[in-house]
Amino acid sequence: MSDPTPLGEEGDRPIIIQGGGSVDIFLSPNFKEEPGDSSGYEQAGGESKDKKFKNLAVNLVEVQIDDGKPIALNKNSKITIKVTRS
Repeated sequence: MSDPTPLGEEGDRPIIIQGGGSVDIFLSPNFKEEPGDSSGYEQAGGESKDKKFKNLAVNLVEVQIDDGKPIALNKNSKITIKVTRS
């Protein structure tokens, strides 16, 4: 998977979640871990300044936004979430 493209001054890099035999989560370096976090994700090593988390024990199968209908995902689906600074 290629690195996310910076969005420029107005926003941060998108959050990317991709899953197949594992689930990878790529976050901008601006995201910080909350004290006492017990999410079960281990930060994967690497040279990138982005934060990458990986869970080898799960598959990404669906996404649901608020109370909407769950959307089934295919193997290796990729979800991109764009954020802006407030």
